[in-house]
Amino acid sequence: MPKLKFRYDGEATRTFEDLLRVSIDEEYFRGELFCRSIDAPHMSVEQSSFAQADIHVVTTRSRVAFRRALKHIRANDKKLYLVWFVYQGSMQMTGPEGTQTINAGNLVAISSEAPFVADFIPGGEGVVHAMTINIPSTVMDIFIPDRLRLGIGYEFDDGELNLCEQLFALLFRTGENLDPLIAEKMVETALMALRRGAETSQAKLQRSTLPKMRMDQALHYIDRNLHNPAISARLIAKECHMSVRYLHHLLAANNTSLGALIRTRRLSRAAEWLSAADMRTVPVSQISYMAGFKNPEHFSRAFKATLGASPSQFRRALNGQLSSKSAC
Repeated sequence: MPKLKFRYDGEATRTFEDLLRVSIDEEYFRGELFCRSIDAPHMSVEQSSFAQADIHVVTTRSRVAFRRALKHIRANDKKLYLVWFVYQGSMQMTGPEGTQTINAGNLVAISSEAPFVADFIPGGEGVVHAMTINIPSTVMDIFIPDRLRLGIGYEFDDGELNLCEQLFALLFRTGENLDPLIAEKMVETALMALRRGAETSQAKLQRSTLPKMRMDQALHYIDRNLHNPAISARLIAKECHMSVRYLHHLLAANNTSLGALIRTRRLSRAAEWLSAADMRTVPVSQISYMAGFKNPEHFSRAFKATLGASPSQFRRALNGQLSSKSAC
């Protein structure tokens, strides 16, 4: 059965911080604890321990943050990994990957060897409920050598990550009554599931972000070359190191065509120039060529069809508004 490691339902925030800091220093590593809640702190921690891991279940109705800075790392070289499974509320994690919000149903892993801030934020039910696994680096590195991105969230609702959570939850409830060899094998299986699940999640993330990166690359090239009336799918694909077919695939995924995209961005750029105070004296015909239109007549027709006014009317209307404001 899990043991009650810590409970606080007092009124003194300073006493709460001091007591919990001592507990954390003993079990984890040095850092700074802050209670961000205005109300009296309320928090409990239950613990189950094994040779390879310590498991804690944390419940808090107070917003609590823990920070481990470089000064703490230099003063205490304890090498651990912490894996958090968030059930209720959320955790704002600032670490190697920047600041990430870890919502309920997600897990996150961090290392004691890098600075981080973990901020526990009660959700709609006014509570944070999470399970944290404390694993020595010597054990973690055997099963997850450089494959787990730290400080980012992974959903554990199904697959290997769900199996990982279920195994650690079972160990928390019954592990101290199990044969040590069986408990050890369960920890190893859970870590192997964590490795495999993280690899699968990262592969999905890469597949979802790569098309966006490639589309952004194409848009960047288009924006820098709007002045070129001869811009084409073949030219864009060549300069962005992709096939014409893949470029059209990206455009279709964004519900547009190359012609419509270029036309929209050219008109938007032309409207910006027509609106700019320092370009009032630039002829409309010159702006049309700067935006990549082959002739001013075509530009004027396209502009009016899209914005409901000719370029000259658009400019006059804006200049009138600016003059009125200046007079005021």
